[in-house]
Amino acid sequence: MAASFDPKQANLIIHDEGVAIDWAASTDGAFLYGHMGKGWSGQTWAQDALTANASFPASNADQVEFGFVQIARANRFGAWYSGRIASEGSIALNYFAAPALTQSILLDGGSTPPPRDPWYRHPAFSLSGNRRSAETGDHPGLVVRLKLKNRVCSYVPNFLFHVIMDREFWTIFTARENDGKLTYLAYYQWQLVYEFMIRWNNGTPQRFINRSHYQLLKSKTLGRPADADLQAILSHPAGQRANEIGTRAQSLTESGAPPNRSDLKSRFMNVPEIFWA
Repeated sequence: MAASFDPKQANLIIHDEGVAIDWAASTDGAFLYGHMGKGWSGQTWAQDALTANASFPASNADQVEFGFVQIARANRFGAWYSGRIASEGSIALNYFAAPALTQSILLDGGSTPPPRDPWYRHPAFSLSGNRRSAETGDHPGLVVRLKLKNRVCSYVPNFLFHVIMDREFWTIFTARENDGKLTYLAYYQWQLVYEFMIRWNNGTPQRFINRSHYQLLKSKTLGRPADADLQAILSHPAGQRANEIGTRAQSLTESGAPPNRSDLKSRFMNVPEIFWA
């Protein structure tokens, strides 16, 4: 007999306290790492910054597994670099655009290698009383180069002074039957924006402005997300995961050309006066 699910019976509790968004430079000085504070070890995203617990009444336990499907939307990315002086030019990166990134809605995967479709992580549900429980968590990071060589200014180094990455996520408690049928029980929607401006002192990046923010856009919401641009991937949640696609898009952007990468002979007008000291 096929299982029957009523989303009204789903419990979903979100734990998002303690978020404090900041950045750190890699030990070799090559990268800026954006993190959410909670779960950050100093050089890596060691633990989840956001977690959630969900449960559902046990039913046809041998025919159903419970876990989380996570969908990511790439809203905006930009990284801007400047030379030390105006004649050393500037560089702009955008890897949330074609041809580097050809889709903005992505199936997320939170482990390496990614779990089998459609799961965000390998399901690890448990039986407690008469309910089956599952957990999830995430700590999306930002990785961007602190320096790039300007191709139109004799390959002189340009230095990061502004970066923004804006993403949304739908984390969906899901039941999967043995025949592959999915029932989306409950979800929460959240947004993470990393935005930093950097100043440099004696060749060392320093904190200047932090406009980053995290927002829970929807708390526990029953059923399947209704957003029109999510429907295709919700109907067939399979394929490459966001981390792999994003890493490839970033690499293509750094080595690419407009509209993903633009090397300019002059500085951007919004380079702060105190950018370089």
